[in-house]
Amino acid sequence: MKKLIALLLILTIPFVSASWIRTFDAGGNEKVKDLEIYDGLYVVGYSEGHWAPFIMKFSINGSELWGLLIDEKGANLNDAIIAGDRIYAVGSLKGKVLIVELSKDGELLKGLVGDDGELLSIVSANESIFVSGNGEKAFIARLEDGGLEGVRVNWSTDVKIAPAENGLYAAFAFMNDWPFGLPSSEGVVAKLTFTLEPEWAVSIDGTPLSIASDGENAYIGGYAHEEAFLAKVMSNGNVSWALQFGGTWSWVNSVCVNGSIYAAGLYDYNEDYSMDPDGGMMTKVVGKVDGFLLMFGRDGEYLGGVAISGEGGENAEMVVVRDHIYLTGYAGSERAWFRDIMVEPVKFALHSRQIKITTMPFEMRLKNVSLKTAYPTNATRELSPAIIAGRAFGVEGFIAGIHPSELRVFRESTTTTLKNDITTKISTTKSETASIAYPEEERGAYSWLMLVLIVLLAVMLIRRRFIGR
Repeated sequence: MKKLIALLLILTIPFVSASWIRTFDAGGNEKVKDLEIYDGLYVVGYSEGHWAPFIMKFSINGSELWGLLIDEKGANLNDAIIAGDRIYAVGSLKGKVLIVELSKDGELLKGLVGDDGELLSIVSANESIFVSGNGEKAFIARLEDGGLEGVRVNWSTDVKIAPAENGLYAAFAFMNDWPFGLPSSEGVVAKLTFTLEPEWAVSIDGTPLSIASDGENAYIGGYAHEEAFLAKVMSNGNVSWALQFGGTWSWVNSVCVNGSIYAAGLYDYNEDYSMDPDGGMMTKVVGKVDGFLLMFGRDGEYLGGVAISGEGGENAEMVVVRDHIYLTGYAGSERAWFRDIMVEPVKFALHSRQIKITTMPFEMRLKNVSLKTAYPTNATRELSPAIIAGRAFGVEGFIAGIHPSELRVFRESTTTTLKNDITTKISTTKSETASIAYPEEERGAYSWLMLVLIVLLAVMLIRRRFIGR
């Protein structure tokens, strides 16, 4: 009986609501750029101290499994995917396009370099691998044997892509946009076929930094009029809704769609709970800038969030959602906290109009390059969920697993100015648990399994207590 009870307890542990945080140090100021989930958590980024990129694998519970440092000056990695039994990570090496291919065990299989430029994103769709980046112009291309084949988009820069049901969504920031008569702060969202032919394109009065898709619609995040924004663009190019928040000097770095919509980024809001007429209400930052993680419904309703705060500068770079919310970023404080965040996003008119983008064929040959590698040891540290960083110098990358139930709606019950003291409970506020939209494919299975295990455990304990052995 004791063995059976112990087994049930062990089986129940993975389904208990729990959060965890790890920081890691690869030898400099770590900037975590991407997170992928497959048979574990794969993290890519680079160390600003000597501009050496890293790739690390963690278990679903955050334990480090292996870490690989590409010991090359002037290199960085921005994005990665897992396709088949390979990891593909993309970025740049000394100003040239870089693609790194690894096994899922962390063995470096191949390094490929191309022409001048930088790769910003990589996705798998329609049995192909697509990349986007900057060169002479922004480009989107398919990874082929020995090179890239695709299209350049005139007058554009900084393009990110996301797969859809029957094509790709792309978000561009435009710099030299005089053919469209657009100010330099405007961007473009476009839909392309898998053969990279444009279906439609719309200009928006904002700069998109991230794009995600639920298969049908696109969700973009970035900044507009110097404030963070999140918007839904439908499959016909029309903007369904747009929200603004965060105050001056804030933006959205990452958007993820899984049941709900999740946005991660940073903000610098220095007014104590006052309403910005052009943006939205948000908790005052603690240090220079704070990171944020916010959750929204499909219609743009705010569901909950958390701030990442410290005396230095904190940033949330990437959010990916499965059963937990997995968040990466970096912390520049001796100590930093997750704390309640007060947000009242404002709906605004994200002006858009149909435009025609022009493309031209693009081809880039890739050649093998020998890359020096190292395997850092003791890179990660397990920390309390209340503390992200614990060192008094430098910037450390972090990876966190957060249960959705821990994102709460934080409301102000009076007009009293609230103290900026994250260690003190304030009587004039209340915190309510949001109505959480769990990832649809997992919430039912987890709930039923937890219920069955708890009932079985209770029955066994009752039998043992009243009936005997």
